[in-house]
Parts: sequence; structure tokens; C-alpha cells
Amino acid sequence: MNTTLLGACLISYLILPWLGEKCLRRWGHLQTNFRGVAIPQSFGVIVLLQTTLLFSLLAKFWPQQQPSLFRWELLCAVFGLLGLVDDLWGTPHFRGLRGHLRALFQDGKLTTGLLKAVGGGLFALGFSYQNFAPHWLRVVFGGLVIALFANAINLLDLRPGRAIAVFLVIALPLLLLTPRPLHHPLLFLMLGAASLWPYDARGRAMLGDVGSNLLGAAAGFACAATLPLSGLVGTLLLLCTFHALTERVSLSKLIEENRVLRFLDRLTGLR
Repeated sequence: MNTTLLGACLISYLILPWLGEKCLRRWGHLQTNFRGVAIPQSFGVIVLLQTTLLFSLLAKFWPQQQPSLFRWELLCAVFGLLGLVDDLWGTPHFRGLRGHLRALFQDGKLTTGLLKAVGGGLFALGFSYQNFAPHWLRVVFGGLVIALFANAINLLDLRPGRAIAVFLVIALPLLLLTPRPLHHPLLFLMLGAASLWPYDARGRAMLGDVGSNLLGAAAGFACAATLPLSGLVGTLLLLCTFHALTERVSLSKLIEENRVLRFLDRLTGLR
């Protein structure tokens, strides 16, 4: 088992990111970044491939973990694929929830961003119900936190390395709160995100909605499954405040105008 798992980890965390960056560039799946340079887009699809490979393998070696691994894989697959649809067919002209709603009601256009938000929100509530019922407050708050966290990490993915760095900072204490951190699916997700960070932080590839959506949903589920109800409510309030703020002001501008935030932000990647 150890040799097989080690080999799968080497393939997932070393070879897949390197190969993925090369393939996306060769296929011409590029997008212009904030510096005006065309770089591979949807690089976060590698995390989806990593989780599919490793969680399937771990389910064979750790049969007692199969239900947990299946839940995490389902969450990653749904939110990752919703993000990928937006990456492939979305338009940058409509931003924020208000922008997507305006496109629907004023222009009669159903955007992929709105489909992602509505589809992700409905799935998050159903997923939360399956995991936390009959604890109804946790079902509702957990579903909202999963959906809002997915969008929050997405909103952070405007500069290299920022989204992954924030995900890792949030996920680490949550992982340490679990009973068996070394056997938890979140650990393998964190390792996957960390394996992509050098490419993202250096501006060599763009995480895309497929990656940020997936990682955000994972962080939200970790909060819902780990925190006490009071902590979950506090997280929900913070997420609501964050979304209300980003609807009114530019997040990047807000960071640039604050000395502490600017310093921390520059630690996450190229600026």
C-alpha cells in the first residue's frame, strides 16, 4: 500500500501540475492576466484530477473511510465542474451577483456565472442536508457557508497565489481540529493546492473558477463539519460581510490601500 500510495502522490503532486501547465499552454487554453501576459487558464482542474485519483485509491486502502472520501470527492467534482463550465463558456463582462442578475433581468441573458451560483447554492444545501440532518440549523448555515466560501475564494483569485494561500491558511487550523488529521481528505486537498501554488504564485498559470470554486467549497465544508454552531454562525456573518464589501468596492484596491493587507498580499505571489 505504501509504495502504491507514494507513487500516486508523486504523480499527483509533482507530475500532474508540470504536465497540466504544459498541456494547457500547448492546447492554447490561455487567458491574459493582470500584467497583460497570456498564461494557461483553468489550472485548478489539476486539483480535480488529483482528488479523483487519490480519493479513489484511498477508498481501496482505507475502506472505513469510504463514505467520507466519497462525500469529499462528490463536493469537489460538482463545484469543480461548475467552475469549469464558467471558465470555458463564461464571459468577463458580467461580474458579481448584481452583474449576473442585471444580465438576466435587463438583457435577458442567463450567464454561466449565475448558473454556477444558483447550482452551487442548491447543491450546497442538499449536500449539507445529507451530512448534517436532522440538525437543521447546521444544515442551513452549513449549506450557506459552503456556497459563500466557494464564491469568496473565487473573488480572491484575481492575483497570483492569493486564493491558494488564503485557502491553505484557513484549512490548516481546521485540519488540526479533526480527530485524525493525517487520514483526513482535507490534507490531500491541501497538498494538491500547495503543489499548484508555485505555478500560480509566479504567474505561470491561472487557477481559474474550476480551482477556486472547488477549494472554496472544500474550506466551507471543513468549517461546517468541524466548527461548533457558534463558530459556524460567525463564519457565515464574516462571509456575508465580505460579499457585501466586494459588491461595493474593488478588493484589489482595498488591499493596495491598506499597508498591512498589501504586505501580506505580496507574500502570496507575484504583484
